[in-house]
Amino acid sequence: MRIRVRWLVLAGLLMSAGNVLAQDTNFFIFLCFGQSNMEGFPGIEQQDQTPVDDRFQVLEAVDFPKLGRTKGNWYPAVPPLCRGSAGLCPADYFGRTMVANLPANIRVGVVNVSVAGCKIELFAKDTYRTYASTAPSWMTNIIMQYGGNPYARLVEMGALAQKEGVIKGILLHQGESNTNDKEWPNKVKGIYDNLIKDLNLKADEVPLLAGELVNADQKGACASMNSIIDDLPRTIPNSYVISSKGYAGRPDHLHFNPTGYRELGKRYGERMLSLLGYQPWTFISYFLPTPPHGELVRETWGATNVLPRDAQNGLEDATMKKYCYWDGQIIKAPDGKYHMFASRWDESRGHDGWFGSVAVHAVSESLTGPYVDQGLCWPNDQGGKGHNVTALTLPDGRYAIVISETRPCEVYVSKSLDGPWEHLGTVTVEGEPRWHASNVAIMARPDGNFEFVPRDGRIFFSDKGILGPYKPQGDSVFPKGIPNLEDPCIWYSGSLYHIVVNSWSTRKAYHLTSRDGILGWTNRGVAYDPREPIVRYPDGTVNHWNKAERPSDYIENGHVAAITLAVIDVEKEQDKGNDGHGSKVIVIPFDGATLDRDLQSTADSSSRKR
Repeated sequence: MRIRVRWLVLAGLLMSAGNVLAQDTNFFIFLCFGQSNMEGFPGIEQQDQTPVDDRFQVLEAVDFPKLGRTKGNWYPAVPPLCRGSAGLCPADYFGRTMVANLPANIRVGVVNVSVAGCKIELFAKDTYRTYASTAPSWMTNIIMQYGGNPYARLVEMGALAQKEGVIKGILLHQGESNTNDKEWPNKVKGIYDNLIKDLNLKADEVPLLAGELVNADQKGACASMNSIIDDLPRTIPNSYVISSKGYAGRPDHLHFNPTGYRELGKRYGERMLSLLGYQPWTFISYFLPTPPHGELVRETWGATNVLPRDAQNGLEDATMKKYCYWDGQIIKAPDGKYHMFASRWDESRGHDGWFGSVAVHAVSESLTGPYVDQGLCWPNDQGGKGHNVTALTLPDGRYAIVISETRPCEVYVSKSLDGPWEHLGTVTVEGEPRWHASNVAIMARPDGNFEFVPRDGRIFFSDKGILGPYKPQGDSVFPKGIPNLEDPCIWYSGSLYHIVVNSWSTRKAYHLTSRDGILGWTNRGVAYDPREPIVRYPDGTVNHWNKAERPSDYIENGHVAAITLAVIDVEKEQDKGNDGHGSKVIVIPFDGATLDRDLQSTADSSSRKR
């Protein structure tokens, strides 16, 4: 009898080993669930129906008779992924983004069990019947396609998928039907914990990504729920929120349009890639689509890489016959208008005309433009001369413009953003009477003191006011090994000090943070690269400026809401003047609130691990 028992145990172990061996560890599986936005609002555009990379597969959770698909089988992930009557959903471009950035030997599979209009309670393992019994008939019909128990179907399909691959994460998009339900995070945790248990997973190895609903910036009908969704990481440590800011919605203000689904799905994918260690999640991930002011235009100046574009974005000479613009710092006035401070020079002189640049003031009714040039800031002082133009609000409520490079580091002040501007004086550095001012980025600290960082990367601190004298705080804080760093900008948000600094020769900029603004600066990775789609429009059009320099931050409600960049369409030496090429200042919407939240979440996670 003992021998027989041993043989049975051995046989069981061999069968178990066989299952493990059948599992492809390079087949990454992701479970998706939620309501109508994860299901996919009906309507799939032609561009989304083209063949996808065959490394991206979907395990169908229901039968698709019209598409020839049957439950429990794998198919190329051509939408719809959830049910035959559904449409494009975040899982579509999540998977496409994943396979586009993973090694060629790795496949991606999704399982999507979602029910339009449902509350999160429908996925509660033990109490779903109570909610399902109250569902309207149209929802009941969907529920019955999942055997009357969507949660059980998700587990069933998840277990089936595990025979061929490894579950690497869970994607959730739900909340419209639970708007303002403060218990939602706890309810989601119950479902997540059950999935982890029922599929024999490890919570620290299977992150949950939860997407925000149509955002307030798109007049989302349920946008108030996003503040509750944003708190999910406090309840589930290995969970992450995918921001919906800037992603276009449909006229019903409940669902995303196809472009919105593509952007949202891409962001899910980028976040998962970063969690799996394949792609860093950095500053560049928070640039938002740029809403155009009317139609994009092709009949304007510039190389083909920046066409078609929104010529009304930012500050530019639409004719490119008078001025080239550079720098660009925005301050919002009490009356709601936006004021940009920049430099300009005669276009006929080409890019080298910057040596004779002047400081100018421009105004717009909206953050992204168009900005209208109001003329020189100080016309009677050296003819308005000024470069490396930046601006800030002083602790006493006055405004200051700071210039450097072509002049000593000069400060001008005014009680009004419209001027007049009075020369306050020259910034000085203690012990360095011959200090040369270049690319000076200056800020008023939350404690009322001032600090600046110039081209050489040192931090300078003053408790004597904006003119100083400033004391150097040590060596350069810029990352080592990266050539030709310049054009820093500096600000404070989310309990951190931030620097973005550009490497002109590599065209990449980098993001640094510090707790006190003096010591402990951490390189967070790439901040932007003009070769990446940082300038993209809701219709998918992308502009690739040749160079993007002089970064500057615009802060609203304590977080960066936009980044301005001085851009040129060709190499600088190719801009000769009167040739249809030149430079301008662009304004790109930026999701700084999510950046600050994610950085805090990362810090909290590190603390828990310690």
